[in-house]
Amino acid sequence: MNLVDENPRIALLIKQVNSLPVDDEYKSLLLDAIKNYREQILERPEIPIDGGWNDLEALQQVTLGDMLERSINLIP
Repeated sequence: MNLVDENPRIALLIKQVNSLPVDDEYKSLLLDAIKNYREQILERPEIPIDGGWNDLEALQQVTLGDMLERSINLIP
């Protein structure tokens, strides 16, 4: 997936995701999450308060949460 964004913060996040040593399916989910949560990412403080997650860490947590929720919804 070739996602491009003009915002420097989002562009950096896309670059970070593309450089991760993970399979293409997980990268695709992360890139989809950037599109889905773009505005929320930009609303977060750029520098984490009190040692919180940076953008990449927060993106991964949200993506894992979305994956878990989809899996739970598959249970009859």
